[in-house]
Amino acid sequence: MTERLELRYVDLATLRRWGENAKRHDLGALAESITRHGFRDPPAYDPALNAGEGGIVEGNGRGDALSAMQAQGQSAPRGVVVEGGAWLVPVLFGVDAPSQAAAEAYGVAHNNLTMAGGDFTDLDMAGMWEPEGYAALLRSLAEQGEIPVSIDPTALDALLAGLAGTGEPGAGVAPVEDVELGEAGDVPDLLAPFPWFGGKARVASRMWARLGDVDNYVEPFCGSAAVLLAAPTPPRIVTLNDADGFIANFWRAVAADPNAVARHLDWPVNEIDLFARHVALIRQSGELVRQLEADPAWYDAQFAGWWCWGACAWIGTGWCSGEGPWNIDADGARVNIRGANNAGQGVNRQLPHLGDAGQGVNRQLPHLGDAGQGVNRKLPHLGDAGRGAAITDHLHTYMGALADALRTARVTCGDWARVVTESVTTRHGLTAVVLDPPYGEGAQEYSAGGNADGIIAAAVWAWACNHGDDPQLRIAVCGYDDGRATPPGWTVMRWTARKGYQSVDGESADNPAREAVWFSPHCLERAS
Repeated sequence: MTERLELRYVDLATLRRWGENAKRHDLGALAESITRHGFRDPPAYDPALNAGEGGIVEGNGRGDALSAMQAQGQSAPRGVVVEGGAWLVPVLFGVDAPSQAAAEAYGVAHNNLTMAGGDFTDLDMAGMWEPEGYAALLRSLAEQGEIPVSIDPTALDALLAGLAGTGEPGAGVAPVEDVELGEAGDVPDLLAPFPWFGGKARVASRMWARLGDVDNYVEPFCGSAAVLLAAPTPPRIVTLNDADGFIANFWRAVAADPNAVARHLDWPVNEIDLFARHVALIRQSGELVRQLEADPAWYDAQFAGWWCWGACAWIGTGWCSGEGPWNIDADGARVNIRGANNAGQGVNRQLPHLGDAGQGVNRQLPHLGDAGQGVNRKLPHLGDAGRGAAITDHLHTYMGALADALRTARVTCGDWARVVTESVTTRHGLTAVVLDPPYGEGAQEYSAGGNADGIIAAAVWAWACNHGDDPQLRIAVCGYDDGRATPPGWTVMRWTARKGYQSVDGESADNPAREAVWFSPHCLERAS
């Protein structure tokens, strides 16, 4: 066992990786960084890995990125030496671990400690790893007495349960309140002016009955903000967050300048405009997120209006997803990524909602009466006024009402975990946290990444279980009733959602009947 470090250049083709490494890597970003800055962070070798055959204990992702760059015919970056066509990579040797378990514990800690010093939980750190592989690795290390220093040993069971999405070990079944159709509470008059899959408007009043009067309200996956808009008493402080820049921009713009948003909403349904605005919004999506993250007061009222208008005109999923045949290339030009034969088809040739089929801002007035949706729900003072100017007035009135509801809100754009820290929650007093993450199953489309990443739902559930005992927190977690174990004191409300543009084949047809909201122990008791 060498006590000193030594830097050697090794043929990349012979560089053995850590076989049990479950760390996730963004190889594209790693390759871009290496290309821009050079290869300046050498991997480290440990002979104890891979059952004594040795391997890279830190820097596996960097090694994979280099292999991909070489396979693609790219030039070797600075820091990598080329000899006879082979790429020679700097590797650290020495200070070897006494066992494979010790080497693996170091590899886990080396990655996790990059997040140390912030308000990150063990489960937050776990987001860097594949959940099943990470859980298996941690169990193995715990059995060998080598729990990584980045993991709180007393919270290991809760972390493993969170990775499995099952709550805490030994937990039981929560008392259940079944909300029958027609009992879910009146849908509030003030709703988001765009259709939203997974919204909780129908049960918002029931949720507030359990959350009660709080000083502070936090919604990390705000979407349509249906729960906040139904608040009987607006909380003193509100934080709304969404990883989707279009969602965050809309609510921020409405709060700051509702009349400007209304002006850009006030436009007839037109398929050509729908196409053009869709492309324009996709082109600016990256810059939109950067601006929102960099400046908490920044917004774009035109994009907010266009995005909302299009969401109401669009049929089904895919609005501003960038996944249709028409997209933007690296130079900002419009291209058909499926070829000329498919031009004019697919998601960007979606027929808009026309006539009586319109939604949200595009529903016809006034003959729908109180059946209208979104901003076109009838307000008492409008009566049966004709269209034209009455619709314009209505839009401005509705945006103003939304702005009033948002008057204490700050809107952020980013990862959900940033807004559930103590500085955002209990530091401001009694706090309600409503967590409505992508469920990780079913065919509904959520913002910023769809509905495929089940680790988000698992991480959210684990955070809620770990914080449910805090008397300053009243937590509501939304999801599908999946039989999960619940910590002591938690209760669950089950209800049936309306069906949207989702598949009706197989299990997904039953998903609307599986909606549930779990409430932490310090929420108010449910009505008898």
